[in-house]
Amino acid sequence: VTANLIEDQGYWKRCFISSWGIADESLYDHDWKRMYFEKNLEGHIENFIPGTTDPSLLNETLKLSGKFIKRLEIKQLLPPIKVPQQNLNDSFSDCESDSEDNVFVGDHFDINILVKFVPCLNELSLYYGVQKCGMNFEWNLFEFTMRDCSLLAKLCFNYFALPLFSQLTLFQLCKSKVDDVKARVIIKSIIDHPTLKTLDFSHNKLGDKSARAIGKLLNNHSHLVKLDLKDNHISGAGAAAIAYAIELNSTLKFLNLQLNQLQDSGCQSICKALLINQTLTHLHLGSNGISEVSIDLLCQVVLHNKTLLSLNLSCNSIKEKAGISLQEALMDNSSLVDLDLRLCDVKNLELVKSINGEDDPFEWLGENVNKLRPSGLVDKDYTT
Repeated sequence: VTANLIEDQGYWKRCFISSWGIADESLYDHDWKRMYFEKNLEGHIENFIPGTTDPSLLNETLKLSGKFIKRLEIKQLLPPIKVPQQNLNDSFSDCESDSEDNVFVGDHFDINILVKFVPCLNELSLYYGVQKCGMNFEWNLFEFTMRDCSLLAKLCFNYFALPLFSQLTLFQLCKSKVDDVKARVIIKSIIDHPTLKTLDFSHNKLGDKSARAIGKLLNNHSHLVKLDLKDNHISGAGAAAIAYAIELNSTLKFLNLQLNQLQDSGCQSICKALLINQTLTHLHLGSNGISEVSIDLLCQVVLHNKTLLSLNLSCNSIKEKAGISLQEALMDNSSLVDLDLRLCDVKNLELVKSINGEDDPFEWLGENVNKLRPSGLVDKDYTT
């Protein structure tokens, strides 16, 4: 009743706090009305059970609040409830066969309905899983089905390709067991999108085929600024495809490839690209099986790339000798602000770097931590 009648921020602040407590309104442009409707819609979607929940209430909520929604962060999507079937031979059944019979994978909420009611969506974050399932845990609660993928790709196409729905700037699909087949379907629907700035596929199952698709995305008329692919299954071949793309790309500034399987071949491909690319400012290659074999190219990047501000090589087998080579390269670098060598078997080194024309010593953060930042910048985090 009050959605279209009351604009007073004080009223909507009281409504929000009475339902969800204190929150940071700066994240919502200090708009309490928008905060209320976004949080309310998120709750309806997160608790919607396909085949069980009456969709009329959700549809009514979408009609009333859709025009106020700019960001949705969906923290769970529930699968349909499996109706148990009576088995006359329960007492004689084998436990293992029972568990196999009970495997049930169902499609989630049709996210494509947002296109009809939420025309001004700027940011969309999705998680195809269940929060706080407790002792009711089953693997099927965390399945991203092919139909889910098709519906999401359709939503992406509608929001990304049609002129009326071209305002989306951030898309996150994390921890949803997205594999190569599903990732390529989704990526195909967002190629050449004019406003997408941030793409996050972290904590999934993307492999080299997905990496090649992402390379095509970056090679086209991409406007991506931040790409997060941490904790996936990308190896050297996939890294080579991404590296080729960033050689030509002039918009990407943040690239996170942490917790993949790049090895030295993938690292070297990325390094060669960085000798050409003059846009990327933050790169995370932590936990990728990189060894001292790649140190020569890493040193070349430190020496010749003048735009890179943050380089994270933590949890790799860099070794002490390679660390000394990096130290020598840093002496001639006037742009790199953050070099992370934690857990790389590199001992503490005496590093001095010239910043703004003055000698300013790098500082190790803690004993044997091996995190390098200029003195005076210790409290500021430049990592991605």
